Amino acid sequence: MAKNKKAKIVDLSPKGKKITEQELTDLQKVAKSFEDHYRELGVMEIRKHALAHSVQALQASMNEMQVKLKETYGNIDIDISNGDIKETTSAEADS
Repeated sequence: MAKNKKAKIVDLSPKGKKITEQELTDLQKVAKSFEDHYRELGVMEIRKHALAHSVQALQASMNEMQVKLKETYGNIDIDISNGDIKETTSAEADS
């Protein structure tokens, strides 16, 4: 006859043990710092995205201004610091 043997279950988890208050404080500080940095990265990505859209809008505005100035003055170079106009040669305008 076979005997009914129950497998012994050994609980290896420590009961009632905790990390020290200092370890808990240090762990919480690191976790909070990680979360703060992670959040800041998200904010930076949002700002980067918004800046990219602003640059696109500014580029479109610059292109519109270039078209208007070309219609008014022809193929020219403009010194942006003082507004002086320099005529371009046909070879410069083609490139």
